Amino acid sequence: MKSKDLKILRKKLAVANKLSLEKDLLQQLLQSKTFPANVLSSWKTQHQEEEEEKSTPSSSSFTLFYSPSQRLSPNQIQHCLDLFQDNMSKLYQDSSWGLNLDEKRDEFLHSNARFLILQSETTSTPPPPPTASSSSLAAFVHFRFEYDDEESPTCAVLYVYEIQVQQRYRGQGIGKRLMEIVHTMGRSQNMSKVVLTVFQSNDNAMKFYRNTLGYTIDDTSPSRFGQVEDYEILSLSLH
Repeated sequence: MKSKDLKILRKKLAVANKLSLEKDLLQQLLQSKTFPANVLSSWKTQHQEEEEEKSTPSSSSFTLFYSPSQRLSPNQIQHCLDLFQDNMSKLYQDSSWGLNLDEKRDEFLHSNARFLILQSETTSTPPPPPTASSSSLAAFVHFRFEYDDEESPTCAVLYVYEIQVQQRYRGQGIGKRLMEIVHTMGRSQNMSKVVLTVFQSNDNAMKFYRNTLGYTIDDTSPSRFGQVEDYEILSLSLH
């Protein structure tokens, strides 16, 4: 066997061994119903410190918890769907994907779906006006542990399917903090990177991920292959 062929073979074997180990890891993650408490406790610690510096007539106390989709109640799933619809319906309707709430509900209910749920306890006089998604839900992240590509996988990733924050809680750094926790979760489970999809028309999201969090266009994004689509796949290396 030629030296070049031997190097190619070794590289293929290394990738195969890596994927085999990651497959076992993904199976363990998908079977787990909880997540290390220390990963989530960082939210509470930082939020308490920030709240102590504030003295306002209207304040919010937040509780963050992790849950597989199977452990969320129908009401909790509906509140997440309502918030998604409030925030994203126009972007989806204007996109090549279109808006299909039944498909989105199925995504939320998928057996591999995992959620970070941020609940609020607000004291305010007068109370904020009700919205279609009025509930204690302040924000949520829907994510999964999976491979970067179903047909030609190269590594295990944490894929963020959805992050949504209630309108009245924006501008408080909640989205940034939730994504930082997502990054910590990915690193703690030895994921190679965090991956997500963003509409090109969603300027605020693009700036948030690329400028604030340092995401770049992923190698699997359509634009990398000269394809013209209305979305990009972004990623952040965790190594």
